[in-house]
Amino acid sequence: MSLDHLNADVLCLILALTDVYTILSLSRVNKYLHSISSSRPVWVSVVLDLSSRDLIDLSLDTIVENLSTEELKDEVKRVVVGPRTWSPTSLESPTLLRQKVIPIQKHAFTDGCVRSTAYIITYNEQSTSDGAGGNVVQCLEAHTGRIVWSWSRLGHIVFEVKCEFRGRSAVAAFVFSTPESQESHILILEFDLKTGDPCELLAIDGLLDIPFGLRISGDYFACETVNENCVLLVNWSTSQFIVFRTGIVGCGIQLCPGHLLLPHGGLHPHVRLYSFGLFDSLWAPISQLGFDAPASLFEMPPSLVLELANNDVPRNCHVSTHLFESPIHADTYDLTSEVTNFIPKRAILLARLLSWIRSTPLPPLATYGNGKEIKITTRARYRLTLGSISTFPRPSKSPHFSVKSVVRHCRSIRFASGAGYGLWYAGPAPSIKEFVVQRLDSIDRTKPLKIPLPEDSPNEAPYDIWLTHSGAVLAMYRSKIVVSHYL
Repeated sequence: MSLDHLNADVLCLILALTDVYTILSLSRVNKYLHSISSSRPVWVSVVLDLSSRDLIDLSLDTIVENLSTEELKDEVKRVVVGPRTWSPTSLESPTLLRQKVIPIQKHAFTDGCVRSTAYIITYNEQSTSDGAGGNVVQCLEAHTGRIVWSWSRLGHIVFEVKCEFRGRSAVAAFVFSTPESQESHILILEFDLKTGDPCELLAIDGLLDIPFGLRISGDYFACETVNENCVLLVNWSTSQFIVFRTGIVGCGIQLCPGHLLLPHGGLHPHVRLYSFGLFDSLWAPISQLGFDAPASLFEMPPSLVLELANNDVPRNCHVSTHLFESPIHADTYDLTSEVTNFIPKRAILLARLLSWIRSTPLPPLATYGNGKEIKITTRARYRLTLGSISTFPRPSKSPHFSVKSVVRHCRSIRFASGAGYGLWYAGPAPSIKEFVVQRLDSIDRTKPLKIPLPEDSPNEAPYDIWLTHSGAVLAMYRSKIVVSHYL
């Protein structure tokens, strides 16, 4: 039986289990499937799914009760391609859609790993009459300003917070220590977004090395260490761990379901993808945690190697990556890489002179320099499809990468969004008056958009600006957070 012979209610239930790409594809088959694919229940299920994966910035009440079908489609479109008025082809200037001001305690700092604005993590200093200090970590609901959950431990300073939201619950991981101690602690807990009730998943105490670069995916947690140049991978559901030696400080590991990504610079920049199945013999009980005998990731054969687009310069380079869950395809991630070289100006001039003499292609143009060195950056976007996805005409048996775009001699971005935009400051910090956005796949000859901040605080300038997955902008003030969504 073909799909167009099924009852409309049955088709809606089927489409609720699919992704955006499948729904849009079916809408082009015939009029009947188009009408089903365009119905409000289908798009409510799409937006609810994106909201449960922390990819869209709407409250559940707003989704179910207030938005029409076209408004739901517009929200999904902003997540997929970014704000319409940010597009280089838009005839309108960047237009504010809605704005929310969230009051916070003075001198609070926000979590640096923000993907959406539905919930925001802050942590601020506290002191007592006896001089003991510490931090209070809070989760704020952006739509209401309500404090969903808070955590504090007297005398402990929080260094880093990472939170992953999962529909009606969230998993938080943070690193903290005491000023008089050389030991660091990791705490991972889950809390209910309605009641705030916490449940401790794992506590690791007495680490002599400082963890940073926290990552969460499923039941797995990963971080890097400062002194030992190691990666710590933990499965809290089984209370097991693995320590890997990388030899690189700040290698920028990434996690996605069942896999670890390890970027590598040097002369030949690349990304290595490791399936957790390769680590079956390496897991050990968390009670035996130590850094004395780490396994070497570079001696293990990866599941997949992606050679990154580079600057074609025979010098060591720096690699930075951003990994986003795709809102369009199931089991798919978008990877953005930036490969950067710092080259003496004399070497650039000599290379260009030799290219002119030999009639060979010129080296890539420089982005900017500091007087003695010139910075050259190549940015590329890739699609990572995991092995569980099915592709026509046969199922994919292993993960694979595909190239989406490559842009050479581009400007380095401060934040990237899964919708395909990058952000950086247009003015000197801390007096940030405007920010600049540009398509990640556009060259620098495409004029970037300078977007002024709303005149909400004429006497107070933001100390930082972030860009979320769907293109919302968070301006951080000492006493509040201003969330701006654009048409």
